[in-house]
Amino acid sequence: MKKRILVIDDDEAIHKLMDFVLEKKKYQVLSARTAEEALEKIERHFIDAIILDRMLNLEDDGMYILEHVRSKPEYSAVPVIVLSGKGENQERVFGLNCGADDYITKPFDKNELLARLEAIFRRIDLDRKQKTHVLCFGKIRIDTEQHKIWKNDKEISLKPKEYDLLVKLAKNPGKVFSREEILETVWGYENSVETRTVDVHIQKIRQKISADTERDLWIETIRGYGYRFKSKID
Repeated sequence: MKKRILVIDDDEAIHKLMDFVLEKKKYQVLSARTAEEALEKIERHFIDAIILDRMLNLEDDGMYILEHVRSKPEYSAVPVIVLSGKGENQERVFGLNCGADDYITKPFDKNELLARLEAIFRRIDLDRKQKTHVLCFGKIRIDTEQHKIWKNDKEISLKPKEYDLLVKLAKNPGKVFSREEILETVWGYENSVETRTVDVHIQKIRQKISADTERDLWIETIRGYGYRFKSKID
């Protein structure tokens, strides 16, 4: 799927250049020439990145848009590259402190802009890959690549089957697993095998990862059926 770039600028020449350069690199380009139009498109479309004119319509609308984007949880992480005719160091610092991911002074080299945009996407992709193997639930953190578990930033020790059982549940928060399902996938046993071993392992895991009060248990018992891992503590 093509990444969607929103170009916000009041200069028609910039839009023509961005359309040519970005579409050539297989990006989908959306255009906005006013703050009102920009905010409407941000709210209506999923945006992968924003290229934003610092002094939109000869005013400070660019910073207004940036502050608005950063204040909204649903798109606060969208990367923003600010384009500006103001190249002073304090202006760069101001733009970055307002939440810009990068700041480029006009006139700019189109290849440099592309390189910076692609560098941002590489960092985002790397960050996503790194996060996929780390499961975080409150003060519990599980690294499925290192096979390590921390509680309150202190590493705790689980036996191999305890670890496998915990990871199975934690990778599917909110999903209920029967004891038979757990035996089959974690131990490889048939349904006819005694399911008491699951209960014993759950009890040991709870002792190691949970707080002292019953309401703080991450693993919830579904009476007469099995267990599920909570996505958050009630």
